[in-house]
Amino acid sequence: MKIRIPFVAGAAIGYVLGTKAGRERYEQIVEQSRRFADNPKVQETAGTLRAKSEEIAETAKDRWSAKAGGAKQRMGGGHHDEPEVERLPGGRTQTERAFAQSRSGSGSGPRPGPGTGTPP
Repeated sequence: MKIRIPFVAGAAIGYVLGTKAGRERYEQIVEQSRRFADNPKVQETAGTLRAKSEEIAETAKDRWSAKAGGAKQRMGGGHHDEPEVERLPGGRTQTERAFAQSRSGSGSGPRPGPGTGTPP
């Protein structure tokens, strides 16, 4: 018991002092990082890096598009044997319109219900 009381008291004092010192150090780090980020040279460098990264991304996009286009031509030009789908007024296909009507309940004909083995 004689050892526990001084140990607990020392731990409590160390915690209080450490917390205070830790908070002060944290505030110092925050202030230094704020000054660093607000530095005009840092702002200029960040802008330059941002512009360069956008340029690199655009170049990569152009190269990828060119390669994809070449592959598309080698694979048959990207044309499929599927027939062109006829669009109804409003831009929907017949299948899309029928599905929308069945979901809203405004379609013609009976709608499957519970116990019929088909989902509504």
